[in-house]
Amino acid sequence: MRPTRLTLSLGAVALGGGLFLHDLRSPARMEALAARGDAPVGAPVHRTEYPVRAEFARLERVPDVRTGVGWVEPLSTVKVRARIEGEIVERRVEDGSVVAEGDVLFRIDDSEIRAVVARDEATLAKDRATLARLEADLGRALELRARSVSTQVQVDQLTAEARAAAATVAAAEATLRASRIKLGYAIVRAPIGGRVGVVRNARGDLVGPAEGPSAALLTITPMKPLQVSLTLPERDLDALRTAMAEGGERPAVSVFLGGAERPAATARIRFIDSSVDSATGTILVKALVPNEDGALWPGQYARLSLNLDAGSDQVTVPLAALMRDRTGAAIFVVRPDGTAERRAVESTETLEGRAVIRAGLAAGERIVVEGQTRLVDGSALSVESRAVASAGAPVLP
Repeated sequence: MRPTRLTLSLGAVALGGGLFLHDLRSPARMEALAARGDAPVGAPVHRTEYPVRAEFARLERVPDVRTGVGWVEPLSTVKVRARIEGEIVERRVEDGSVVAEGDVLFRIDDSEIRAVVARDEATLAKDRATLARLEADLGRALELRARSVSTQVQVDQLTAEARAAAATVAAAEATLRASRIKLGYAIVRAPIGGRVGVVRNARGDLVGPAEGPSAALLTITPMKPLQVSLTLPERDLDALRTAMAEGGERPAVSVFLGGAERPAATARIRFIDSSVDSATGTILVKALVPNEDGALWPGQYARLSLNLDAGSDQVTVPLAALMRDRTGAAIFVVRPDGTAERRAVESTETLEGRAVIRAGLAAGERIVVEGQTRLVDGSALSVESRAVASAGAPVLP
C-alpha cells in the first residue's frame, strides 16, 4: 500500500507542476515576456491594440493675435426730454420701437403757446404800423425842409422816432420767432435714429423741462454702427502703435459671443486711449463694428481677438488632440511602429478650432485626435478611418 500512496503523491505533484508551467505561458505572460525578449521561440504573442483616429499636424500661417474680454457700446445714447411744460395729448411710440431721425414721438398741448404766438403777431403788426407812420411823417418833413417850411429840429426828431420804431419792430419780430420756436417744441421728435428704450410717459401725463434721469421721456440708442471696447496690457502698446501706423486698413478685431467658435462680427480699430491706466497697467482700445445684420447689442460682453499682423507659419493640430493636466499640455504621436508616444508640447492659443503648437511637434507628424483617453506611452494603436468613442471603444458597423 505504501508504494501506491507514493505513486499518487508524485502524480499530483506532476499535475500541479504542469498547471504551473501552463500558467507561465498564458497570453498575458507571453506578451510580457515578449516585451522583455524572453518569450520562447515560436510562442504566439498577444497585445491589446486601441482603436484611435489620427491626423497629420499642419503648417499654417498664424497671425499675431491678442485676446481679451470686452463689451459692446453704442456710439451715442440720447435721452429725450420735453422742452416745454404741458400735458401729453398724443403718444406715437412704444417700448422698443425703431425710429428714424425726425419721427414724431409725442405731442404736447400747445393751446397756451399758440395764444402767445397770436399776441406776439398782433404786437408786431402794431409796431410795424407805427414805424410806417413815422417813416411817412419823416418823408413829409424832409420835403418841407427842402422848401424851408420845416425846421431841422423837426426832421431830427422824426428821424429818431422812426429809428426807435424800427428797433421796436425788430424786437417784436425776435419775440415772435422765439414764440414760434417754443410752439415747435410741442411736437417731440426723434433727434437721431435708433431703438427706443422704455417709454416712461403716456397720454395725459404732465411733463416739462425738468432735470434728472427720471425726467427723460425715453432713451434712443443707435444700433448701427456700434463699437467694442477692450483693454490690452501695456506691453502690447508698441505692437499696437506699429500696426496702426502701417498703411492700409487698420487692425481687425473679431467679436465672439458666448461660446461660439466663429466670430459674430468683425471690427476695425478706431481709437487708442491717450494714456495708460497707471492703476492697472492697461490701455483702452475701441473698434468700430458696422453691425448691419444686428448681431451685436449694446451692453453685451464679448470675447475679442485682435490681429496685430499677418504672423508667421506655425504647427497646428485639432483642439481635440490637445490634453492638459498638472504637468502641462501633451499630445499622443503615432510612431512608425504603430505605438503611441506621449509628448509634451507648448500651446498658448487657438485659431478657429485648432491649437497652435509653439514647440514639441513638427509639421507632418501623425497625432491622435480621438480615442486617446485610454492610451499610455507605448500603447499599441489601431488607426481607424472613422471616428471612435472618446473612451477608446471600437466603432460598431
